[in-house]
Amino acid sequence: MERRVGKGQARLLNFTFSEYEQAERMAAKERDFGGWTVGASARHCLAAILAEGGVAPPVLVAPDLPQVEISRFRDRGAEYIGIVQGLPRDATDYTHGLATWPAAGTVNITLPRRAEVYDVRAGKYLGQTRTIKTAIRPGVAQLYALLPYRVEGLTVSAPKTTKPGSEVKFALRVAAKGGQPGTHVLHVRVLDPAGHERKWYSANVVAPEGQASGTIPLALNDPPGKWTVQARDVASGVKAATDFVVAQP
Repeated sequence: MERRVGKGQARLLNFTFSEYEQAERMAAKERDFGGWTVGASARHCLAAILAEGGVAPPVLVAPDLPQVEISRFRDRGAEYIGIVQGLPRDATDYTHGLATWPAAGTVNITLPRRAEVYDVRAGKYLGQTRTIKTAIRPGVAQLYALLPYRVEGLTVSAPKTTKPGSEVKFALRVAAKGGQPGTHVLHVRVLDPAGHERKWYSANVVAPEGQASGTIPLALNDPPGKWTVQARDVASGVKAATDFVVAQP
């Protein structure tokens, strides 16, 4: 195996990693995550080689847990980080009661930089930070939004009154502190006068620079009364709503 160290230099390792996967598979049959201990020396060796070459993980999870996958997506100044720990067995073993769900492990997550951090799945603001202390449960994904500004609010506007069969135009706007809003995705729900969601009117709306608009094409037989447009910023969990009245035909 060839290893490059510095520009124009190369060295050879006097061993191979070819048996790494086989050893892990054999150990995994004996106990959950059994291969993690078996493969520790190979992982540490490879980590040392990368560190010597100046390659460091942008997201660090400590203590090191088995089968943790980290995915990153950037959109200009915003970054989204997904973290999930794999299951040691096939998922059907747990759903069929053939295995006990592995216990969660408490970890500290070090992010690439300090930012306004949101737990996207929980819809919770975690503060301006670079570290997160949380529990990771195998098979349950976590998603964090790192924004260069704090989402302070969300507004929804629509006409106060309309009639059946008309198109109701609404506008959405994200308010931010510390910077200009980037692209957000806003989940819009439409509720009828009985408080039931009309899912065929609900949608995910992309809001470049934090602004977007949409249309609700009311049917002629939609009931009169007070309707509600609800919106939630997917990244931050911030919510807002407005009402409009459908007049009697």
